[in-house]
Amino acid sequence: MRLLVHPHPQDAREVLAQDLKLLRSGEEAVAVGQFSEVAVTLGVSQRGTFPGLPLALARDLPVLSRPSGGVGLLHRPGDVHFARVIPRDSPHFPPRFPDAYTLLGAGVVSWLRGQGLQTRWDPAPGSYPGYCLTSARGKVLTAAGRVLGGASQYVTHHALLHHGVIATSLDPPLLESLFGLPRDLADRQLTSLEREGLRRPGTEALEELAREISLTTGP
Repeated sequence: MRLLVHPHPQDAREVLAQDLKLLRSGEEAVAVGQFSEVAVTLGVSQRGTFPGLPLALARDLPVLSRPSGGVGLLHRPGDVHFARVIPRDSPHFPPRFPDAYTLLGAGVVSWLRGQGLQTRWDPAPGSYPGYCLTSARGKVLTAAGRVLGGASQYVTHHALLHHGVIATSLDPPLLESLFGLPRDLADRQLTSLEREGLRRPGTEALEELAREISLTTGP
């Protein structure tokens, strides 16, 4: 399995291009890194638009379309991104991949446990459909009942891409401005590594995360 760990933060366009390149290669791989900028990505069902688009453009925030599911998601500098590609002919390919968030995200949970934080994958809360991490789709990564991150999937005839994020920090005012997510709801339901008392991970910690994700096997 190929492990890619980026020592320097990447912009959102580069991250998405990297994930798609890995998917098209059909090679079993894990990629881990951090975002360098504030950006918005939109799930495939949104077709490249959302109500906060004019404000995002006015602020020169990149707005990009993901090939995977879900709705809009805000990325901030330092947020961790991870991806795993599994070829269909791999013994690790989960036969019911839409239900495999816990399995495919086990390495993230293990890594955070090593950082001193207990997390798990829970059904998405469904409290606010306009933002990916509070919608009712899939599962989200939670810490003490608050959402720390999430993941989405894109499958082709050749391979599965399972990619996701872990929030390092939060910006409730911007979430409200862009997505209409009420600040009090963001405060109650969202969290970040900083809020949980953890520092922004360095290269060594990201390497550990990549190894933990690579150790997850299935079905």
